[in-house]
Amino acid sequence: MAKFKEKLRGFLRGENASSLALTIVVIAVAVILNVLIYLLDVNYGLYLYAPENDGYTVSDSASEAFSAAAARGDKVTILFCRPEDEVKTHTTGSYVYDTAKQLAAKYPDLITLDYANIITGRRADGSEIDLSEFRGQIDRNSVIFLSGGRSKAVTDFTTTAGYSDFYVLDSSGSAVAYKGEETMTAMTLWVLTDDHPKAYLTTGHGQQLDREFFSMLTNAGYETETLDLRKSEVPADAGLVLICTPISDFEAAVEGSSIRSEIARLTDYLERGGNLYVSLDPYGKRLPTLEAFLARYGIEVSRGEDRSANILRDSRNAVTTDGYTFVTDVSGDSETGRQIRELLGKYDTGSPVIGSAASLLCTEDASPLLVTSPSGETYASGERTGSAGVYTAAAISSVAGTGESLGKTGHLFAVCSASFSNADALTAAGYANKDLLYAVFDRLYGSMTPPYGTAVLSVDSSTLENLTMGAARTYTAILMLIPLALAIVGAVLTLRRKNR
Repeated sequence: MAKFKEKLRGFLRGENASSLALTIVVIAVAVILNVLIYLLDVNYGLYLYAPENDGYTVSDSASEAFSAAAARGDKVTILFCRPEDEVKTHTTGSYVYDTAKQLAAKYPDLITLDYANIITGRRADGSEIDLSEFRGQIDRNSVIFLSGGRSKAVTDFTTTAGYSDFYVLDSSGSAVAYKGEETMTAMTLWVLTDDHPKAYLTTGHGQQLDREFFSMLTNAGYETETLDLRKSEVPADAGLVLICTPISDFEAAVEGSSIRSEIARLTDYLERGGNLYVSLDPYGKRLPTLEAFLARYGIEVSRGEDRSANILRDSRNAVTTDGYTFVTDVSGDSETGRQIRELLGKYDTGSPVIGSAASLLCTEDASPLLVTSPSGETYASGERTGSAGVYTAAAISSVAGTGESLGKTGHLFAVCSASFSNADALTAAGYANKDLLYAVFDRLYGSMTPPYGTAVLSVDSSTLENLTMGAARTYTAILMLIPLALAIVGAVLTLRRKNR
């Protein structure tokens, strides 16, 4: 301690300062770097690392739809809002550019590419281009799809990276996969279609919606809006209503009240031929009113004596060692199930995977859609509650229209798993969750042709070499401050020693 005090006094007198100063500088630099990297992550929200491009090529999944469109004489222009030489060297945009080039080469009678500098309002050949109708919707990283007076602009207003709609992002905003073919195919199909159904996302109960699932709704052809059933009826133009893992229960009718309840509004919508998608959290608080509504149409959440959900486990088809995440089979017990199995088989996309899911019981008009193997079991609170057998992980129900809606059929899809539609499950290699949901929307809810079976490329995030251009520029500028700070510290020490 005495030696330390002596060295400290020497430092304060300007003696032997170099080593201590260097130590302090190194520690300070390390702290500053950590703070700056953290601030970059918070403020820019997205580090898009370039995928490992090992001969990535687009699939043939859209051949049928695109060939039919070309035969009709349809034309689609994919317009990049940057000059070609810029977009093809852009860190994240280069992959979008490459995908567009491949699609244009594969379907030359349908797809053409165009490029514009939206700052000057001109193409590379000097011709003017009028993009005034997209004012406020586009920036230099936008891609616009055009066909026969119809248009769809894809713009990244979330990050400084650009082109994030062509990537799969995790909950922290980092890219985990490149899905350029899916987005390109979906937006091309979008502008080839005149009318798009509306998907309404219910609010007011802590509903949780994964970004990738929301993106998938758009790619399936839906225009999306929110809906608070406490305040309004389901709009007449609703093609689909979604209730995604709510944390609080819905309102039932109150005797003598003149106010229509949320459940009454859902009931009327479904029984006039509406389409409903419901996902529940098996580990969340029990929602007796919403569960009673589902049971009315033949879908019940299986629960033990203590009312906790019976969680599915399938050791035969397990993906994880505990058996609670497993591959499911698409049941052929219903006509819809058989259609979906046949559709998925066309694209060879594997089987859906599901995890932490409660068993569902089907009665009346409901049918199993996703089922375990015969080795399935159920557990609650760590104890086995059901012996080996086939259990239902997701179910569908057909609802006959009533009153003025006689002859119409409503559809209900239900799953009791919070992870079934998150980004990891939707883009996991070898599994078909995304294509299954596309098939549900297509066969049950009548959306436009979704982009089935498109190729997804995993992203390599192991190096800092491929930071997105916006973040990289800031990162470089910050790094330049470090040698400047060291130079200032060195100059101060030199002057102090000189004047000692």
